[in-house]
Amino acid sequence: MSENKLDLSKSLPGPGRSAVSLDSSDRIPSAVDLFGIQFICCNCEDAAKSIAKAIVHPRATPLLLIHVNAHTLRSISSSNELRENLRARAWVLLEGIGLKAACLLAKGRTPADTNGTDLFPALLNRLRSIPCRLFLLGSGPNVGALAKQKIEEGWPHVEIVGWRDGFFSNEELPAIRDQVSRASPTLLLIGMGSPKQEAFALEFLKIPNLQLVWAVGGLFDRLSGRIARAPPLMLMLRLEWLFRIFVEPRRLALRYLSDALWLAKSCVYELLNR
Repeated sequence: MSENKLDLSKSLPGPGRSAVSLDSSDRIPSAVDLFGIQFICCNCEDAAKSIAKAIVHPRATPLLLIHVNAHTLRSISSSNELRENLRARAWVLLEGIGLKAACLLAKGRTPADTNGTDLFPALLNRLRSIPCRLFLLGSGPNVGALAKQKIEEGWPHVEIVGWRDGFFSNEELPAIRDQVSRASPTLLLIGMGSPKQEAFALEFLKIPNLQLVWAVGGLFDRLSGRIARAPPLMLMLRLEWLFRIFVEPRRLALRYLSDALWLAKSCVYELLNR
């Protein structure tokens, strides 16, 4: 089956799209329409290249970037309004072995995917020549402090202009939005569970000078060392999900099983309605 070529400057309806001009060398190599969503399918280096290109161009509103795996898709699908807002305004990166398997079943191919843990260093490395001001929002207080320290050690060109934990109510959101606006970041990273982080990400798209709002999931936990990554061999074999179940069986075993059953049901529906 031939791949769909996706030019981000023409095909994605995200905010500020008309301000982004990407030449042919900056095209994401593949896209797939699955479950009514257009997923960007590429490796981390290709994604970092196109995202960095978009960031350095003037934008009316920030680029909204989300990763969608089986659990994220199931979570955001519980709200039609959230799903439609994200579909219309975000760059949606396909992530995880579950959705790759779904693509094989529903589309007859397994596209490349992009995880946030590997995309983060690839993107920061590409932003060394421009001002890079980060605000970290999410996770626990100690985790955020450790993540901040790791970023400053690994990427000295990055300035952390603010951070706070993710334990706040909806009523506190306007004050947090003001806090982020006063810090004047260029990149806002939101690390919470889905669909909370995706819903909150939409609330920050009117902050001046902000170029990227990125829902990063558990990135802060990994940067801080609170959650370890799987051994290299398991990563190569795409078995990180199995490693995570082994580390956190009570929290993840039932969730992964539920996600797999939901995804299988969705694939059947997709096949029957092609």
